[in-house]
Amino acid sequence: MSHSLVSRVVLCGSLVLIAGCSSIVPSFLRGGSSDTNPCKVNPQSCIYRGQYEPGEREYAEREARRLNYQSMERLNQQVRAAGI
Repeated sequence: MSHSLVSRVVLCGSLVLIAGCSSIVPSFLRGGSSDTNPCKVNPQSCIYRGQYEPGEREYAEREARRLNYQSMERLNQQVRAAGI
């Protein structure tokens, strides 16, 4: 196995591990127990079903694109830092 392939496997494994661990946060670090948060217990109860205000939908889509790009850039920086 080449050094490059081993590095990629290690990086991918590390990213999977980090992603998995980040979703397993103790309730005391999340700011409370999930059974006291109605949105955690029943997410459907927290979905707004009204109309968007003027410009709100466009703003939400722009913000989602910005956040996705920001996440992609962070991941690319981690990959470059790992030398892959």
